[in-house]
Amino acid sequence: TYSTDSDALSPWSKNYVNEKIKGVGEKQQKAPNGYSNKGKEDPKDMVYGENFRPHSDKWIEDITANMNLRQFAQVGEFKDQNRGIVVRNLNARGLPTMDVSFDYFVQPGSGYPFDNLQESSLWIGAPVYIVGKTQDQQWCLVLTTSFMAWVQSDCIVQVDDKFVTEWQTSIRQKMIAIINTEASVFDSNSKYRFSAYVGSVFPGKNCGEKDCNILIPVVGEDGDAHI
Repeated sequence: TYSTDSDALSPWSKNYVNEKIKGVGEKQQKAPNGYSNKGKEDPKDMVYGENFRPHSDKWIEDITANMNLRQFAQVGEFKDQNRGIVVRNLNARGLPTMDVSFDYFVQPGSGYPFDNLQESSLWIGAPVYIVGKTQDQQWCLVLTTSFMAWVQSDCIVQVDDKFVTEWQTSIRQKMIAIINTEASVFDSNSKYRFSAYVGSVFPGKNCGEKDCNILIPVVGEDGDAHI
């Protein structure tokens, strides 16, 4: 997950990133089409908001403009400074918006709560590679170990070589996996920091039979990632 080895399936691995970002421009150009009502007249073919009304043409036009699609024509190859780590549990979206996109709500399996824009979730500590950013800088297109999606940019912090080395060294020594969903995580001052979910992994430290300290990524005053 956190490997930088050439054969690793990790967003911190140069070869993995270079392979996965091929054709990203074409994919992002097509992405808005599946959520657009342009040219659709049959209500069953349209997509809807949470108010049960069809999304307007302006809705998808504004999102598309904010994606700044021209940037993906110049993605190039892997850059160290584009490595990042998740510092807040977040939603992974098909487009850079928290607006919902429901199919025709009368059809079984459509409408609430089946939001077609919800691709997946990302938990604190997950490594990512930042592929691009929206015009307003509020969203990042990120590559993970298994998918590419849009996430809110304030949930992602870029990492440098020092952070990567320290994180890799620590997690090789002890890896802790969360097995209870919404497990409360506290800092050394007993202050609640966040809820951890099944699938989250962290470096462990000073682990006993009944408890364990974990290392977490945080945003420093300098805006960089710290452990």
